[in-house]
Amino acid sequence: MFIKRLKGMTIKAMTCCLSLTSLLTLPAMASDDVHKDWIVDVKTEEIKRQFDYRGSTLKTVAKLTVEFFHETDKDNVKPYQKIYYHDGKPIGMERTGDLNLPPTETVVIKVTPKRGTADSEENKGAADILWRLALSLSHNRSPLISTILPDASFNEISRELLRIGFSDSAAGPEKANKAKAMLALESETSGESKKVYFY
Repeated sequence: MFIKRLKGMTIKAMTCCLSLTSLLTLPAMASDDVHKDWIVDVKTEEIKRQFDYRGSTLKTVAKLTVEFFHETDKDNVKPYQKIYYHDGKPIGMERTGDLNLPPTETVVIKVTPKRGTADSEENKGAADILWRLALSLSHNRSPLISTILPDASFNEISRELLRIGFSDSAAGPEKANKAKAMLALESETSGESKKVYFY
């Protein structure tokens, strides 16, 4: 399997590339209530022994697999990439396709654990990959209207986004307009929702 090292990229450096228009123009709404064209599916899983060898510090690794499909053609799933994480930091990537979505078509991201409930390593990786996907979608002018999280992971992923630089403080219209990025989070079934901002 081909894995290439990822160059370090800070949240602030990535933010400079973001377009406010694609991330801030649409309000947070329940994903069932709005029209969505594409689903970006992020599957998370823990890798227990793949990197466990003498001298390795990578005892626990999470693999996040990203695929996507059109809302009207759910059987035609297209691969995008696999990213490996340790302690919330990307340590390798395998690109399996291109995220070639038509510009201006709306997108929902859904995070799904492969084995029931995700562990902390998976949730930390999910927070990072949400930011990276938001960046890619912004470059493509694809509006990200919602991010659906597993009920059991909603709080931990939200906290991890705060840890890497986002804010969940109540922001009035004037302050919200100054945000460099906003992610609209919602739980899969429990009805929780939250907007997180990066200033």
